[in-house]
Amino acid sequence: MNDFNDSTHDRLNRELNHMRFRSVGFWGGWVLLIGIVALYAFLSLNHITNVRYITGTAGDATPLVTETGTRIQMSITVGDQTRIIQLPSRLVYPAKGDEICLRAGERRFTRQTSYTIVGESLCE
Repeated sequence: MNDFNDSTHDRLNRELNHMRFRSVGFWGGWVLLIGIVALYAFLSLNHITNVRYITGTAGDATPLVTETGTRIQMSITVGDQTRIIQLPSRLVYPAKGDEICLRAGERRFTRQTSYTIVGESLCE
């Protein structure tokens, strides 16, 4: 009789644990899905919002060798701050000391400002 009760007790425990794990898996799946959707929303909504066109002064240019090819890194001075930007290889590079027109874009959530060289007509 004691063996019968132990096996019934073990079967009930196994069934309860199975139900518990199934519930944890269900809610864990929902948490994972909500996390992925929130990360996607954050990354897609963090686009450049505040765009302004400013002038800066070109500084030193140095080549940057990567696995995909060579790019040019150039230091630019905007106001009192010096920034480093990467130029694609198809551009004609400005000489040191030249005034260049920059598009300064600020991201919505991170407030990070990125600079891109644009045509001179946009800064006028």
